[in-house]
Amino acid sequence: MSKLAIGLICIFFAACSTSKNTVSQANSTSPSSTPAVSAVNATSTQSTTTVSDALSASETASADKINTSSIYFDYDKFEIKSEFRKTLENEVEYLKAHPKAVITLEGNADERGSSAFNLALGDKRASAVQKSLELMGVPAAQLKVISLGETNPKASCHEEKCWHENRRVDFNFHG
Repeated sequence: MSKLAIGLICIFFAACSTSKNTVSQANSTSPSSTPAVSAVNATSTQSTTTVSDALSASETASADKINTSSIYFDYDKFEIKSEFRKTLENEVEYLKAHPKAVITLEGNADERGSSAFNLALGDKRASAVQKSLELMGVPAAQLKVISLGETNPKASCHEEKCWHENRRVDFNFHG
């Protein structure tokens, strides 16, 4: 097994053994005073994919939940932080209940760094989330990984509060 795979497994198990921070705790700190392990305001995420008209109303509600999920990362990192364990668990629960559903994991980076570096970092972030979901029992056939690098920012200012929002993996549902 490669060192990267072993490292990801260790990070995953470490994340599983720590207590999660709540979104309210994450919202109570400002980006400029946020410690490296605190969560980004997860409630500010937006849907980027529309759901097929063929889905029933209950499936649409579940799919909307998936579309609004994101996992955020520290600067130049691709390790999944413990406060996103619940997000992963929710995705696993949904995907196990809907075996025909497919999720595209879109890796993103902030604007700093070259385009090639940001594409590679986005890919590492999306692949880390994919590996974690697979370790939690999601079949690989339900997961697709793409990297958007810095081309899909959520926030457009040129300071930490925006860069923080742009370092993420988005979950996008496909019916």
